[in-house]
Amino acid sequence: MSEIYQHIKDKKLSQIVIPGTHDSGSYDIEQGNPLVKKEDIFTKAYELGFEEIVFNWDKTQTDDFKAQLEAGFRYLDLRVAGLPQADGKLKYVWFHSAAGSNDLTTSLQQIADFASNNPDEIVLLEMSRFHKPGTDGNKVDGMTEVEKQAFFDKVVSVMGDRMVTKSSLANNFNPTVSQLLSTGKNIMVMISGNTSNNPHDDKFWTNGFRYKFKGETNPEGLFNERLGKLQEYLQDPQDTMSYMSAAVTPDTANIIGGLLRDPGSVGMITGMCSAGAFATGPLAPLAAAVCGLAAPAMPTFAASMSFEGTASNLIEMAKKANREGMDSRNNDLYTSLPSVHHQGINDMLRWYVTRGYPLNVFGVDDFTSSTGVETAIKANMGGLKRRVGVFFQGDGKDGYLSYTDAYTTTGGIDGKFCTSHQLRYSVRSGGIILVNDTRIGDGKYVEFERGQFPPDAEVRIQASSPGAGWHNVSKRDGTVWRNIESMIDNRQDVYVRGADQGFGYGKAWASDDYRAHVNCFGNIVGSPSDSEDNLGYAGW
Repeated sequence: MSEIYQHIKDKKLSQIVIPGTHDSGSYDIEQGNPLVKKEDIFTKAYELGFEEIVFNWDKTQTDDFKAQLEAGFRYLDLRVAGLPQADGKLKYVWFHSAAGSNDLTTSLQQIADFASNNPDEIVLLEMSRFHKPGTDGNKVDGMTEVEKQAFFDKVVSVMGDRMVTKSSLANNFNPTVSQLLSTGKNIMVMISGNTSNNPHDDKFWTNGFRYKFKGETNPEGLFNERLGKLQEYLQDPQDTMSYMSAAVTPDTANIIGGLLRDPGSVGMITGMCSAGAFATGPLAPLAAAVCGLAAPAMPTFAASMSFEGTASNLIEMAKKANREGMDSRNNDLYTSLPSVHHQGINDMLRWYVTRGYPLNVFGVDDFTSSTGVETAIKANMGGLKRRVGVFFQGDGKDGYLSYTDAYTTTGGIDGKFCTSHQLRYSVRSGGIILVNDTRIGDGKYVEFERGQFPPDAEVRIQASSPGAGWHNVSKRDGTVWRNIESMIDNRQDVYVRGADQGFGYGKAWASDDYRAHVNCFGNIVGSPSDSEDNLGYAGW
């Protein structure tokens, strides 16, 4: 932040992009560490002696806070657990599901040292959970107020002289960067719940983050779910910071896929199946299919599991999610092709910023494969201008494999293709053609940046399929040319895809909530409802 201070000094914290890490303390988890949060599948794995499963799917980071902060991340997601000791006291550690190995004093000192050595850098710490290992059938137990107080005492003893107090900012949770740094402190510690009984109350901020999101098991689901929330924030702005998890959340499907990929895991799969560990809930059909597989067939089955079957552990999954997204799966099996506009979470974050969505604080898994810091720096310096694009999804296949249906084929392998679709665009200004009939390759896109063309510049998009010639992708009123600056203002990206989905047509659409159908030979077979607006229908 110090290197771009002049760009952000007068902006509120909610108005800048702040990169962070998700489950930041999980780097300290080692195989066999005790479970704090006793999830059913992890508990069963421990009972069977398969601690490796938990270790593989619990670590979201591989390096400590010093490395995370020095890499440019300024928000840390700290989940606090207390492990009962023989003397009746708690050993305080970070946790995810399993506990970290070390008392957190050393890691807190890393944060304090960084803040002291970099007084112009703001560090946001979100401390949450305050759990103890579950007893008497509970997944977790909560700390008593006395136990929480002992934790607060420890935090203050290590970093108290760098903690921003509420009184120094008149309890303003959303100050400008310069206001916060003018206090002479630079660590803002947030916790959930009431801290009024805490004698250090002034140093602990009640968490005022705005966040609404749910876990998603693949990058496509993550993109769509988070986009929906950012659209809400855009329509209902509030004077507070917001947080977004920019990380895929593994569930039983991801864990099963990871086990299937490793021939050495046959024993664990057999043991978990015999114990009924996979047999309940919505994934029961998947479990039934997996538990009936012969060992040689397991890797092939994993390859059919979409993104959920691509990684052997959470760190590997995070790398794939950050860098490749849905492109890391076997796309020959799916009608839902990987998104052209975001190949992974790294691209997703950039896309949000360049479309003008209010991305604020976000947390990533495996920070070493994330480009979130670079995106934040460019965004805060104004280096990522608003854009809009035309995306050619390419030709797709009808049908897909669904793990809720035990991976039975629904069209999939036998589905029909729309083949040889082509897409091109032209740009004109004042009657002069600036770009003439330029092709957009299969699975490619073109983006237009604010100010790239004169304000009156317009784009025409045309599609072609076998025997159909070139047809305009027109607006609802039938006009062909659309103003690029207006498209940028209204976030009106255009997505085009050719596929036979069993109805005899493919589709093209504009924006996120718009659909219009066209068949493989260029004839319109569906039109938007009156409630749908934006760019209008695809008049191929």
